[in-house]
Amino acid sequence: APSVEITGSLNQTSTFFQNKTIYAYKLGTDFKNLVYSYEPDGTGGYAWKGTQTLYWDDLNGQPLVMTGVYYPQQATIPDLSQTNTVFAWNLPTNQSSGYDQYDLMMSALSFNTPSPVNFNFPHVLSKVKVRIVANGFTSQELSGMTLTLNNFVVDGSASLSTGTATGTTTRQDVIPYLEE
Repeated sequence: APSVEITGSLNQTSTFFQNKTIYAYKLGTDFKNLVYSYEPDGTGGYAWKGTQTLYWDDLNGQPLVMTGVYYPQQATIPDLSQTNTVFAWNLPTNQSSGYDQYDLMMSALSFNTPSPVNFNFPHVLSKVKVRIVANGFTSQELSGMTLTLNNFVVDGSASLSTGTATGTTTRQDVIPYLEE
């Protein structure tokens, strides 16, 4: 029986996913948590390596419904099951050490045949970029400048069923990562 595999390659000039993990969840009565890491393949490149194999015959003619989650802030996403497909997300208010570790991307798919499909991982949280223009100030005058983004939602829940995130009504100030 053919197996369901997560394979593929990424733009090798980008290092974003190298040595990172994506959690894929097979939804339904036989809920499964699959972990895939983008690791060195031994030939100088990278490849997806997974923890478990699914077989098309085991689906009994039902569509394969999967959601992939990239959430680097969490080492694992706990307590997900057939009956609990919602998990909490929480971002630190100080993101000055870099923004990529605070990302949350999800891709929800449903397909019926063992043919290649693409997981497209949109950002389900907001991405804010602020550009500060010197406009007459010298770099010395701007040295040591700080920036705080006021009144942002930094926690909520995400749903495997829909591949979306919902924020709470609590708002906090955020110290963003500053690129120079």
